[in-house]
Amino acid sequence: MLHIYEENNFENLKEMAVEWNVLVKRGLGDVALTYEWSSTLWEVHLGRKAIKTIILEEDNELRGVMPLYEEHTRKNGLKVVELNPIWNLYSNHGGALLSGEEGVVEAFLEYVNGNYQWDILKLYGCLESEICRKTISWAKNTGRKFSIKANPGSPFLKLDRPLDQILAGKSANFRANIKRKERKLKEAGDLTLDKYTNVGEVEMAIDQICEIEKESWKHKAGTAITSVKRQELFFRGLALRAAEQGWLRIYFLSLDRVPVAHEFALVYEGVYYMMKTSYKESFGNLSPGVVIQWLTIKDAFSMGLREYDFLGASETYKLEWADGVREHNTVWVFNKKWKPEFVFEAGRVKQTLKRLLPL
Repeated sequence: MLHIYEENNFENLKEMAVEWNVLVKRGLGDVALTYEWSSTLWEVHLGRKAIKTIILEEDNELRGVMPLYEEHTRKNGLKVVELNPIWNLYSNHGGALLSGEEGVVEAFLEYVNGNYQWDILKLYGCLESEICRKTISWAKNTGRKFSIKANPGSPFLKLDRPLDQILAGKSANFRANIKRKERKLKEAGDLTLDKYTNVGEVEMAIDQICEIEKESWKHKAGTAITSVKRQELFFRGLALRAAEQGWLRIYFLSLDRVPVAHEFALVYEGVYYMMKTSYKESFGNLSPGVVIQWLTIKDAFSMGLREYDFLGASETYKLEWADGVREHNTVWVFNKKWKPEFVFEAGRVKQTLKRLLPL
């Protein structure tokens, strides 16, 4: 029989970290759902605020873990209460940590409905996933309005064939550019690629990443790791936890021992997750960003991984390498109350007017 209960002290969940990650591996296998990622988000992004973690167990086995936090926002002029999973930050993947066994997703939704005061429930995932399909079905069966919003897709490269075959599928100009840019960097000085993975190297490596980020174009654009303090703290915390688990990969591309580009990545369940990459703007004419991307893809092959996930949005430099783009969506479920139903209808009217009225 399925047993559902709530844990309001996130620190107590550390005791189930191993079971938590076993559930991740059995399901989506996404690093953004792991205990390490989740606890770092809770500490840094959510400021250790109280969250509701719904736990589902059956026959003494974990079937689901869903940390939710309340957000009081204003939608279409009305104050509403949103329930959000803590995921979908920094990866765009999101998802839900609920097993595919019969009745698990539905039990979670019924628990939320019967135990919380909420107007809008948000859940993330691709539309083909169990969580999205069953959530939409539940909303229809219970007479609730719902909407589906597209999130930025994540480009990915399958590593299921030799590297030379992947390159052969690219244009002659693309292949020539990679070789030319790598050669140009080598001609400019002693070119090295260093990789850091250990706990004792984390502090030094993150400090060096921050130095590069501050001298990159991303700093001026406000998208560097150092642009927002809690983002920097998230990467510091996650790097330490990832190093403890053997997932961390931090690369520095150096010219005459001076780091000019970095890449922060995690390797989990056969997938290389590219978290962040940047280069010093003063070396931009030597294309260090292109070169470090090429070298880390080669290293992912050498590790025998099955996929290189670029994360984030579908930027041009990622799409040049990618086999495809993994779509992500948010399913919004509106509770059966006048306020959320008004918000839903008002939103639908706005979308209709946007389509009908010229800009």
